Amino acid sequence: MFKHQAEYFEENYRVICCDFRGFGKTEWCKSSFTLEELANDILNLINHLNISSCIVAGMSMGGYVAQRMALLNPELISNIIFIATQASRDNPETIESYHQLRDNWSNTVIREQIIDSLLPVIIGGNEDESLFWKSIWQSYHPNNIYHAMTAMTSRQDINVAQIKVPCLVIHGSNDVGIPLSAGEKLHSDLPYSKMVVVDGACHAVNLTHPNKVNEAIETFLYSQLR
Repeated sequence: MFKHQAEYFEENYRVICCDFRGFGKTEWCKSSFTLEELANDILNLINHLNISSCIVAGMSMGGYVAQRMALLNPELISNIIFIATQASRDNPETIESYHQLRDNWSNTVIREQIIDSLLPVIIGGNEDESLFWKSIWQSYHPNNIYHAMTAMTSRQDINVAQIKVPCLVIHGSNDVGIPLSAGEKLHSDLPYSKMVVVDGACHAVNLTHPNKVNEAIETFLYSQLR
């Protein structure tokens, strides 16, 4: 998910990418979890690596986790980069659509239909990224999707106004997965934030418009050094 950012920033920063429970190479017990538990997973990893201060970047669901990390351990995090995310809970219609996805993932025919309908929303018209992510999503076991979706849709409201570190909010102008208005509200609710809107970008703005996203992140981080 962050390959373009990792490659760009690894020369000047120590870049650490981790997989949530249920994804990638992370081993897990295949049982339910909360976003707070995901946040603690990453905080424990940071502690294990003896890191005393870090910049956190989270995209979409990762943004929800980053918000909780900042509230659970505010002294550890110096800056946060929120990409295509929000602070508010989803409306009932959106939750219902997520549950339809979750509850039908075991049907391989319906799964492919769901993926084909999601790709334009998340990736837009980028064919290379669409083909790559379609193969990844098709490989996910129903348990992976079920518990991740349940954690996301059952999340509780949090007060992001309590996040006191400088934040950058990046959002695509054409994002229908999490509308631009939700990103703008996150920006307005955060006490210390800047916002960059990437024109023409859909939900996975960091995948489809990496140069603009990397430039925005670099400019933001440079401003924190001054």
